[in-house]
Amino acid sequence: MVMMMPRAGRPAIETVAWKSLAYLCMLTFTLLTVAPLVWLAYSSFKPHPVIVRDIFSLPESLYWENYVVAWTRGTMGIYFINSIIYTSTATVLTTLLALAAGYGLAKFRFRISALVYGAFIMGLLVTPHSVLVPLFILETRIG
Repeated sequence: MVMMMPRAGRPAIETVAWKSLAYLCMLTFTLLTVAPLVWLAYSSFKPHPVIVRDIFSLPESLYWENYVVAWTRGTMGIYFINSIIYTSTATVLTTLLALAAGYGLAKFRFRISALVYGAFIMGLLVTPHSVLVPLFILETRIG
């Protein structure tokens, strides 16, 4: 029996095993990320007593009252407009800053340009979610 030798001299069976393990890990993380969002979406259409009684049941009918109460009593309209203003401003400013930084790093060579470029790359490795919990704790302590 002749084994095909793919990249770097590894046997084909080893490559298949590593790919299978990688896909299994990605599938697990995808399910762990998506499942709470799906649960949140379909639970939003259930009345509160049904959520408390049977947390994982599907809604028997679409209960839109939760959205009406959140919009009126929770003043979601004001928060919605506020979110649009903040996100559009932050998006425009971030894009302009990124354009300027990208142009400067691409066109000009200076003594520490490799260090600055490396710092940008290291910043991409830090996920925004890993910063949210410490930021939340800090803001709750501040008040």
